Amino acid sequence: MALTSRMSSRLPYLALVLLTGAAVAPFLLLSYYNHPFMDDYYNAANVRTTGLWAQQIELYLRWTGRFSSSLLVTAANPIIYGWYEGFRWTPALTLLATLGTLYLGLRTLSQQRLPRAQAALAAAIFLLFYLHMIPEPYSAIYWFTGSIVYHVAGLALLLVFIASERARWATQTWQRRRWQAGAAICAVMAAAANEMTLLHLLLGLALVLGVKGYRRQWPQMRWWSTLLLLTLVVAVVTVVAPGNYVRMQFEGYAKEQGRANLVRQVLTAVPGVPGAMARLLVRRGLALKLVLPTLLWLPTILHWQRRGWLGTSIRLPWAWGAFFMLASYALSMLLFLGVMRQMPPDRAINGLLLFLFPTALLVIWAALAQRPAAVAWQLPAWLWRWGPVVYVGVFSLLGIPRRAWQELLLSAPAYDQQLLAREAQLRAAWSQGVEHVVVKPILGVKPYRVLITEWELTTEPGHYINSETALYFDVKSIVIDKQLIPQANPGFHYY
Repeated sequence: MALTSRMSSRLPYLALVLLTGAAVAPFLLLSYYNHPFMDDYYNAANVRTTGLWAQQIELYLRWTGRFSSSLLVTAANPIIYGWYEGFRWTPALTLLATLGTLYLGLRTLSQQRLPRAQAALAAAIFLLFYLHMIPEPYSAIYWFTGSIVYHVAGLALLLVFIASERARWATQTWQRRRWQAGAAICAVMAAAANEMTLLHLLLGLALVLGVKGYRRQWPQMRWWSTLLLLTLVVAVVTVVAPGNYVRMQFEGYAKEQGRANLVRQVLTAVPGVPGAMARLLVRRGLALKLVLPTLLWLPTILHWQRRGWLGTSIRLPWAWGAFFMLASYALSMLLFLGVMRQMPPDRAINGLLLFLFPTALLVIWAALAQRPAAVAWQLPAWLWRWGPVVYVGVFSLLGIPRRAWQELLLSAPAYDQQLLAREAQLRAAWSQGVEHVVVKPILGVKPYRVLITEWELTTEPGHYINSETALYFDVKSIVIDKQLIPQANPGFHYY
């Protein structure tokens, strides 16, 4: 009887683990069918022509000041080294890095009181809701260049605060120095990856520094002041890059070159920020998608509080955290409206949510951690045990895990075979003296907008997707065969 009772009490937890594992699995397995795309080819072609370090200088002077992401999208690009199969590994590594960062964050915030198994399970569920929330999982995880510039940069941002907290309560000097060095490296990576992550890092460091000063925690203030100063130095190097202004004029974001004109352009965008914030929340049901994980997070965090797992790492009044989150959101939107004069693209929204989503959950964590005693209210035992299982199960059936499985089983193998045949045709074109290549569209494949999206080569040889791909394969032009487009799924954009 005792054994039967113990098994039945653990059954909901085991069911939740199996459901979550089955929901995460297709995203990892889809990595096997991943291929280079657009800027992946372009960056590799430029490095092949100019060399790795010369390309960094060229990018800084004529394209962007994002020197850390510029280095990674070139130096870590697998096809630069002839490792074409490397693109089958990079998405899986990105997903595992995300899970590892979330796990480390939960364990750190709880001061290692939260059991490892529960931290790992919570990290996997967080990842599922994040993938469901963002408008385009492809550019966050599977597209190498987009993943480096926004998603990996976002992970580095989270690691700045995680490593700093680990350093604070490290018992040995060498451990503290190691974590501090990691935090400093991640700060440089995050600040120099893209302007939005830089903004979030500056705001986050300023908030923490202000809290430490308010509480007169002088030793900790020295560390946070050092990180903030380092980030400001990186910000100056990034913002003053000549390439920023060359690119803005090239892409039509700025009518006139010059920092004064840019400041004026940003200020004129201020009145439009509240409306843009509201539109983004309405866009694709984002407000509802933010509510879904919160409904699961509230009882979870209450349960952890009663178990004594919250720790005291963050004891911030919820109003402070909410104001910080709102200010960060507003300034992010101002950045895009003022500089790009448009709503943020999907890949930037991915990075924005990687910061705002955990921040919203941390506000709840901090509000409960600040309370001197656990909240007395609790769910009925049966609802607490089986509620998360049903919730994650229904979400997996109706949300993005279902689409991921459909894409994995129904579309990905045929998609992979056709891309392999296309790439073989393009590699053979140069040796055969073919300068203008006509390739088939993807046939018999439906995009489910996980790995396989609407983005494809087009029928226009001058389109940037076509020209960047042609540059890598040493041909003058690449186009999609117009006559075969009616046979392709309308979900692809062939123009």
